[in-house]
Amino acid sequence: MLSYLAGRWIGLCHGALICEAEGLDVASFGELLASLAPVLGDDARHMGHVIATDSYSTPESTLKTAGEDIERLVQHGDEAGISTELPRFAAALFRRAIDAGYGAEEHAAVIKVLR
Repeated sequence: MLSYLAGRWIGLCHGALICEAEGLDVASFGELLASLAPVLGDDARHMGHVIATDSYSTPESTLKTAGEDIERLVQHGDEAGISTELPRFAAALFRRAIDAGYGAEEHAAVIKVLR
């Protein structure tokens, strides 16, 4: 649980940096995330099932798509002059998974390079 929370806390802080850089209200960002809690919970349930059943071949979202989205966060951070430490770390993991041939699989397939 702590691993999930650590990623969530850091991700929220990076999102707050983006809000600040773009002149958006950070409190409203927190409210938005709270309103998405059921959807995020469904995604966590889905990813847990995919990993537990080794069912990566019929993706809701591909690892390649998610990796490209994360690379955009790096680009935005560079352009906005904010920290890119988190998205660079995540982008590197996704890039390793894509380079290993998992790009067309479910985004949860990133676990394959973490194993």
